Amino acid sequence: MSNDLVVTLIQVVAYITPYFLIPATFKFGMGVFGNLAGMVNDRSRGFFDKQRKFRQNKRAQTFQNSRNSNRFKGKNALSRRLNRGIGYTTNLDKAGVNPMKARANMRAALAERDLAGMQENMEKNAAFKPFIGNDDLLAAATAGRGTTADAKAFLQSKGQSGKELQQNLSHITRAKESMGERQFAMASAVANASTGTGYGGGAGEMLDTLMRASGGDASLYGNMLAQAKSKAEGARRYDLAGAGYGDMYGQMQAIGRAANPADHAAAVEHANAFLADRALDTQGPGAMLGGRGQSVQNLIPAMQRRLVRSREAVEAVANGTPEMVPDGAGGTRAQTMGEARRQFEQSLASTAGLLDVAAQVSPENARMLADGLLSGNVDLAAMPAGARDAIATNPDGTRTVATNETWGQMIERYRQSNDFNEMRREYGAQQMNQYRSSQAAAQGTPGVTPPVIP
Repeated sequence: MSNDLVVTLIQVVAYITPYFLIPATFKFGMGVFGNLAGMVNDRSRGFFDKQRKFRQNKRAQTFQNSRNSNRFKGKNALSRRLNRGIGYTTNLDKAGVNPMKARANMRAALAERDLAGMQENMEKNAAFKPFIGNDDLLAAATAGRGTTADAKAFLQSKGQSGKELQQNLSHITRAKESMGERQFAMASAVANASTGTGYGGGAGEMLDTLMRASGGDASLYGNMLAQAKSKAEGARRYDLAGAGYGDMYGQMQAIGRAANPADHAAAVEHANAFLADRALDTQGPGAMLGGRGQSVQNLIPAMQRRLVRSREAVEAVANGTPEMVPDGAGGTRAQTMGEARRQFEQSLASTAGLLDVAAQVSPENARMLADGLLSGNVDLAAMPAGARDAIATNPDGTRTVATNETWGQMIERYRQSNDFNEMRREYGAQQMNQYRSSQAAAQGTPGVTPPVIP
């Protein structure tokens, strides 16, 4: 076969072959076109649909931020005012059609919004994750008036500086921007009750912080109190959660009614003392022993007041102004010196029994209690003669020669009495039962690991 024939055949094949490929080309082209059409219209894969969904989500998030009064992220006064105004406007649909009820409906709707937002942020917001279980960070977030300067001063008081300080301040700034200052303040105030060292000033400090974070809105702070109380119970913070809800709510309202800084400070101080006394009465001294260290520390003053009141009852009889006690017939009568002295001995025996139990179940708390309860002085020389005679006389009839004693020395002196020692054992058994009950309750609380019950 000549070269000319080969060239001719190649030319013929090259010329005819594309005609046979035309159907395949159309088929391939239609397939590509179909895929492109699918990308445009398939809501799970389409580029344009993805962009549409992104824009829809962005608009929904913007609207939700507006409802949550967190539309603008700036920290200046103008941004805060704009956020409040937009938040109110975008919730007008909750006002209802009755003008007489519109204001109340709006306040209730905004409170529900804030509570729901607070709970969601505490559970899901990544910016709040660093705060969970971080005692110092939560305390910094709630320190003072909740400003960045207050947070910085608190963290510096804890010895933080440099990179560590700046990182924690950045956590606070990011959380405020992400959650909005209102909901961040609310979430921090509630979460701080779940820590071992939060609200070291006592229950009054917690109520004051909850009140401030809520903006004084009763429908908000009542719900926040319930949540904080529950978290404090789970953390074995009996100083914060031991009193009843009604007592705590009443003290919170009293703090909110304070007309000036002096009245406010007095209301917080009164709440601390009143609620510590109520916690001790409600939970019993034995429950203290299973509490966190801060809880025990905050309840020691209540134990001290029990001892002081029993001494004052003896002094009142000696001064001719005895306490009135039930007479058994529905009325009252004056307490006698014998009854007042018995009350005093019972207070001493209860304290001694508590220390006995503490030494068994929590040596650390036992040391704390001993330091707080036994070191206080009783000035016998300054007492009225009748009261001094009652308290300074030993069980065997002899008298102490001391002019003043510590509570610990007095307990040791009373140990000469078999009756006193029997009371001490009875109170110790009762307080051990209180301790066991509190620990059994804590065993059922997620995340709580109480001490082993002996």
